[in-house]
Amino acid sequence: METPDTGPIRLVLAAGVDAEMVEDAALDLEWLLAAHWPASKKRPYEDQYVGIDEETTISYLDDDLVDLRYLVIRGPLASALADAASTMLPIRSASDALADLERSFAAGAPASALPAALLSARADDRGAAAALAIRAAAEDADAQSVLVLLATYLDWPELWAEVRELAEKATDADVRREAAVAAGVFRGLNEPASTTAETAAESREGTP
Repeated sequence: METPDTGPIRLVLAAGVDAEMVEDAALDLEWLLAAHWPASKKRPYEDQYVGIDEETTISYLDDDLVDLRYLVIRGPLASALADAASTMLPIRSASDALADLERSFAAGAPASALPAALLSARADDRGAAAALAIRAAAEDADAQSVLVLLATYLDWPELWAEVRELAEKATDADVRREAAVAAGVFRGLNEPASTTAETAAESREGTP
């Protein structure tokens, strides 16, 4: 369950921030590197750290699917560690990311700005971010495809409602197919286990 204090909290890193810079910040913040996964067809590059409480995890992801590098922080100290990380690393603010999406939408090319706008949204920003993303994607097949992907990352009810709508009414056949697959997996994961074996197998493994 997502809460403002325990996360998951996502921090979108500014352009140029890389794994080495995050490693340096982790040393200063006393995070311990606990696991590493190289990039593959199934998952993005990930370094997972553990906070000083040994319960809160901080994952650095270099995610080619959305063309972003970001942190995902989960656990009892998520809010505090997110604040600490923001003092050590250049972070794209939610307000700046939403402004970028507004500009991209006005220019007729919202798809590339959707990931940062949605992934950077904190609990208080979520409603505005989702509403703008849905509006921006309304007439753009590329943006709709990105929106479907991001729904699988974020698991927000307002995004899933839009995915179900796209599965039925999107004018682009590829978007309808992608939305239908995603909606089917989501539906399967929320049904009794005996009915979900096939759809659960289609879900993303290790999605941030």
